[in-house]
Amino acid sequence: MSGEKRARGEGTVRDRGPEVPPGSRFEARMPGRGGKSFYGPTPEIAVDRREKYKERLRGGIPENVTKATLAEYMPLWLENTVRVNVRPATYQHHKRIARNHILPALGRLKIIDLTADHVQTLHSAKFDAGYALSTRRHIHTTLKAALDQAVRFGHLPFNAAASVRVPTGEGGPSEADADYEDLPDPDMQVWTGEDVRKFLRKAAELGGRYHALYVLALTTGMRQGEMLGLPWKHVDLRDGVLNVLQTLVRDEGRWRFPRPKTERSRRTLELRGEAVDALRQHLERQFTERGFYNELWLDRGLVFPTTVGTPTARQNLARRSFKPLIRAAKVPDIRFHDMRHTFATIMLKNRADLNTVSRMLGHSSVKITLDVYGHVVPGMQKEALKSLDELF
Repeated sequence: MSGEKRARGEGTVRDRGPEVPPGSRFEARMPGRGGKSFYGPTPEIAVDRREKYKERLRGGIPENVTKATLAEYMPLWLENTVRVNVRPATYQHHKRIARNHILPALGRLKIIDLTADHVQTLHSAKFDAGYALSTRRHIHTTLKAALDQAVRFGHLPFNAAASVRVPTGEGGPSEADADYEDLPDPDMQVWTGEDVRKFLRKAAELGGRYHALYVLALTTGMRQGEMLGLPWKHVDLRDGVLNVLQTLVRDEGRWRFPRPKTERSRRTLELRGEAVDALRQHLERQFTERGFYNELWLDRGLVFPTTVGTPTARQNLARRSFKPLIRAAKVPDIRFHDMRHTFATIMLKNRADLNTVSRMLGHSSVKITLDVYGHVVPGMQKEALKSLDELF
């Protein structure tokens, strides 16, 4: 049996001799006493197995990452850290932010050479280009999170994004990303009660196929993905309740229906009478569509599919139905997600219990509800204090 020798990286590799099975003749050990061993038919294979294990321990980031450019580092961070720890939609969001905003501007730079000036210049460029405040904040969040890991793993001495202020100020209109709906939203806009009535009246008058979806959004506060992923089997029209147990996400070009990310997001919602009526009419319409398209219908049991039963894409819903309906109803132009904000704001302003609203929204805690809608609560407190006037 031959002795030990150094292999690339830390640790040793040795030939265990012809007495052992050929597939495990060579042993590559991790450094230190009692280090983990990896075996293979050749030294190279054994060492490769050890190095891959070491990369997994580091979150998939190679040891020489300090020499990597941001364009080389971020895909590794996205694939080995973000993808395995968050929902697919959140992973896609970070990936989209990196691809569209961060890498075109900073990708050529080595991460060790990144400075706060580089980050600030990126923010300034996005501001000058007219990007919404929410988009600029998401850019900062993604870049800072990626560099934070490099610092934690000892690849960088500091995070260049940490000393740069998160963008603040007024931002232009943009579509909110559905995976960041439990964060304070600086671009939040809400309708008044009269706006809601005008919008729903116009939706009913035009007879659009998504009328029931808008009723549901404005009377339950459900997330867009929760409604588009809702199956009929989770709806009980007789008792007027529905269960939120899955959501619709687009993952690498494929539709998926994962469970909501938190236990409180998996919830039961009671339906108002107008929501039950709208859903009944919607079901009748869907039966007609299924009969019309016949063998073209792909039955996934969804409440709000396309005309042939397939999942509805968010972009198509906004472009073909939501935005035209806003113009027809002559109400303020808001994002789809702002209907959720509208529901919560109206509920809170009408003195609904904060914990009840939080549970209906599926927030993981009341604190998140306060963070997002804290601007509504002071007004509620003033109204409540007025009731003490009778005592004094």
